[in-house]
Amino acid sequence: MAAKSTLTNMVVVLTGTCLVCAALLGGAYVITKDPIAKAEKDKTVKALSEVLPAFDTVSDEPLEAGGCNYYVASKDGAVVGYAIESSTGGFGGELTVMVGIDAATGNIWNTAPLRHNETPGLGAKCEDAGARFRTQWQGLNPAEHAFEVKKDIDAITASTITSKAYTKCVTQALDAYKAITSVISSEDASVISSEVEKSMEEPSNE
Repeated sequence: MAAKSTLTNMVVVLTGTCLVCAALLGGAYVITKDPIAKAEKDKTVKALSEVLPAFDTVSDEPLEAGGCNYYVASKDGAVVGYAIESSTGGFGGELTVMVGIDAATGNIWNTAPLRHNETPGLGAKCEDAGARFRTQWQGLNPAEHAFEVKKDIDAITASTITSKAYTKCVTQALDAYKAITSVISSEDASVISSEVEKSMEEPSNE
């Protein structure tokens, strides 16, 4: 004999179903959390190696400037570059690009997409490291380019929205780099000022 359908029965069944689903989702999260984190870390490490000059150390955790996360890379104790993460809306959702800046020149060393949902065969071509769209960024001097798609930047064929989004990520990263260097310049000026004041306070031996 079928159970009589009542409001109480429906509430009990729905509550039980929600609890089971919540338990399954929680279990799936616990199981997949570490693999997902490792995959994201691996992507970041790969991108760092692609967008920066040769380095032997890089900051373990990202810093923040100008609304972007960034990493500092050094070789033999001297800073050689900055890798800046920048995001904006692409054709298929959020697009995140890693932009490497050569510390010696301030020029773009290279760029690499970190995360995207662009259309396979079209916007997803931004992943092709050997394509003209990707190689054209290498060595660009920000002071000499307006970074306008079709005028200054060659777009991915039939993917203007993705190309504009990628370009916006690069320009945002360059703005963040200006913020980074501004802070560094201020810190250097503060150190110099402190040393000058200290030297003036020290008695002369003459």
